[in-house]
Amino acid sequence: MKSEELNNEERDIVRYCVELHAPELKKKLEYLEQLVVDEINKIRGAIGAELAEKGFDENWEPNEYGLKLENLIGKLFNLYIVPKEKKKRFYFF
Repeated sequence: MKSEELNNEERDIVRYCVELHAPELKKKLEYLEQLVVDEINKIRGAIGAELAEKGFDENWEPNEYGLKLENLIGKLFNLYIVPKEKKKRFYFF
């Protein structure tokens, strides 16, 4: 397993957030690397919904859970969106 992949805790959080906020994507979680950008963004949106509900303290500062969620949103972007966007680019000389 590459170090850039999601660890078990991160996978559990993604699964939990999707089950709560985007259950229609639950079956697709085993194939993250094959999902299109829109599907990854829906998963990121589910994590964002969880962040809005439980990720902040009374002063709207991210709590420990919120920091994990924020990190996970970024990590999903870097792992599953950036590589796909790079593949779309063609350079002609």
